[in-house]
Amino acid sequence: MKNKQINKRLIYIFITLLLLVVTVLGGRGFSSAFANTARYTSVMDDLQLDETFNENDFPDDSSDYSVKVIQIAESVDGDLFIYTYQPCQKTRYVVATSVNMSLSESVNGTRLYALELLSSSGVFCKYLVKDYSVLNNEIRYYNISTIYRPFDRHIDGNADNDNVKNEIAYAVGQFWTVKNIDNTVSYEMTATEVLKITSQMIGFRRYDDGFQWAGTKSCDAHFLLFNCDHKIDYLISADISFYTQSYKAVAGSGTEYGSKIPQTAYLRYDDEVSNDGSGWGGEKEHWQRMSSTAEFMKDIQLTDEETEVFKKYDWVLNFYETEYACEAGGKDVLITALLPFGFIWTIVNACTTTGTIVSDVTLLRLEFNCNGEIYNLGVIGDKQTGSGKPTNSPADIGFWAYIWNCLKNFFTGNANFIESAVAITVIIVAVVLFVLAIKFIRFIVKAVAG
Repeated sequence: MKNKQINKRLIYIFITLLLLVVTVLGGRGFSSAFANTARYTSVMDDLQLDETFNENDFPDDSSDYSVKVIQIAESVDGDLFIYTYQPCQKTRYVVATSVNMSLSESVNGTRLYALELLSSSGVFCKYLVKDYSVLNNEIRYYNISTIYRPFDRHIDGNADNDNVKNEIAYAVGQFWTVKNIDNTVSYEMTATEVLKITSQMIGFRRYDDGFQWAGTKSCDAHFLLFNCDHKIDYLISADISFYTQSYKAVAGSGTEYGSKIPQTAYLRYDDEVSNDGSGWGGEKEHWQRMSSTAEFMKDIQLTDEETEVFKKYDWVLNFYETEYACEAGGKDVLITALLPFGFIWTIVNACTTTGTIVSDVTLLRLEFNCNGEIYNLGVIGDKQTGSGKPTNSPADIGFWAYIWNCLKNFFTGNANFIESAVAITVIIVAVVLFVLAIKFIRFIVKAVAG
């Protein structure tokens, strides 16, 4: 009897340990490319609801890395799904990232909507359009211009001019009309014209705002140069999507970065822009938001190297301006003159710069005139980031900005011979001025005391 009780206890202990192991293993998290899809149907179940759907019409092709939209659908829960045909999916796994879509009959108001992969089978994928709920309107519009996937260095060509491709864009050109009719939902799709960017460059010019009390400041004017597959007589308006990220760089201490913030710029042909240029040695310049590169080069004096680059493109969109600052300014001159070893503070500030990175730039919409007719089209253009360096060299952005650039490069070990010579000369002059200032102050003090 006693042995039976012991055996039962051992069985209970074994069962308890087994349940504990199962619970622990079952609770582990595994990374997946899919969302939590428990409440979603599969891509094939959905597509096969269409009697005209034939899987054989969509062959796999290991050399075709495109993403093609073949269907959309709304759910009773207010979700919007996009179904794609991705020919290379069996051999190279590709996940679409976003779509450029307007919710109206025109492309006005078009924006990027992120996609989340829900289901994949063979060459077919089902995506959820994030941050969107189906409207309660009786008629709903989905004007889709573009779909994007991540850049892959193994299959995609690199960008020119030290640019970096972030995502590759593919044409969709589909205008969907969804209607509620007699408790059923109908879908109708018509093809729309889109504009394709054939080549582009993202960059910025640095305009000198001069030496000011708070620091030596400049205006970084960010632009998009492009050619396209459509004849254009003149530009009217455009929408551009991009990200901004602030930074603070201290020589010898690394760089601090802020969060990436999504932005959209809305441009018009009659918008004129200028830098501040109010500081000592600064120069104010003016330029148009949108123009041909030929017109832009008439308004702005470019370097020879810039001219060679700009001449390769037909159009320029000056879409955003940010401040670039070296923290050494008039306040530091006063500190150097009045405080012992104040020049050390000045040198530290001279090696501290702040600015903003602009990245993931893509043109969403372009309105233009061609042969007297107005076109307003969604755009097929890759997401791209510039080199991070101004297209005009430091020597061309103003005397004081160049001086501070020489000092910064000298103390970070990046100066060439000429920059080192300039930096050493400036330091010697600063020390001499400091000594003279101290002697002058002592002379004044003695004079007043005597």
